[in-house]
Amino acid sequence: MVEYFPHYPSPVDEIVGIAGRLMSASREINWTRDDVQKSANRAADAVDGDDLRFPMEAAPKPVVRESAGVTETARFAGSATLMFAQAVGTYNTHIDGLNARLNEDERGLDPGGPTSKLRVLEAERARYEADLDEAASRVAGMLERGPNAADEKYLRDYGFFALDPTDPSVRWALHNMPYQGDDPAAWKRWWASLTLPQQAAVMALRPDLLGNANGLPAEVRDEANRIVLTDDYRELTGKGGLTEREARMLANIQHVMKQLDAREKHIDPLTGQPVPVQLYVYDPAAFDGDGRVASDVAGRARASSQGAFVALVRL
Repeated sequence: MVEYFPHYPSPVDEIVGIAGRLMSASREINWTRDDVQKSANRAADAVDGDDLRFPMEAAPKPVVRESAGVTETARFAGSATLMFAQAVGTYNTHIDGLNARLNEDERGLDPGGPTSKLRVLEAERARYEADLDEAASRVAGMLERGPNAADEKYLRDYGFFALDPTDPSVRWALHNMPYQGDDPAAWKRWWASLTLPQQAAVMALRPDLLGNANGLPAEVRDEANRIVLTDDYRELTGKGGLTEREARMLANIQHVMKQLDAREKHIDPLTGQPVPVQLYVYDPAAFDGDGRVASDVAGRARASSQGAFVALVRL
């Protein structure tokens, strides 16, 4: 099928993953404003071409010095990001519909110029893009205002505010997770059965079970592994008297962080943009602490998300 009209550049799973990371931050008492800002900046990068920004300094509370302010801001930012993920999902669904209608008549792509049918579809796409721009502006406005009762009510009313771990829908999602075995089809079905708020909540609560799960989208695995990588680094660097195995794990983690940083600074000579890198497998304790990792550029890792082989590197 000809895909004349492209999806939004940032996949929904990537935006949901970033929302999950922010929600994970809201449960960490040691996170600082800078930690929240880094995750929020990644969300801004994912919203390619729109004016979404995350000016955390504009929040009404002193989030730099007050832990409660940091966690509240992280939860609020994650919820707003989740709302934008839904808007992107709706946009992509409309785009799929336009492409399907276009492919009903292959002559719709007239080499001699736009046909009447194509002009109609392009006009519809323009309306969908306007709706998406409006959603981006709404999210930007929320984050410029920072956490506040009116916007939190709006997010709750429309089902985007971060779910509590005790919420029945979150408990259902965790209970039905395919914990045992490595069945890519089972993981794919389970993930697809969740709402976006459930997905973000599971990402925040159990990233350790998502990062290496064959069958999940590459964007989900990448974000989950980054959460676990950060958590592992914080735990080991804050702990005194490391065992020999823990010291090897910490060295592995530092090596992975250094390599990711170096690869993400690489500029594609064709596009002039940084090359997106995904941490597809992360297990610093594998091979009795020697560790294993697999990373790839986003497009190739995404193509491998349904169980195709990705080379593993023993650290």
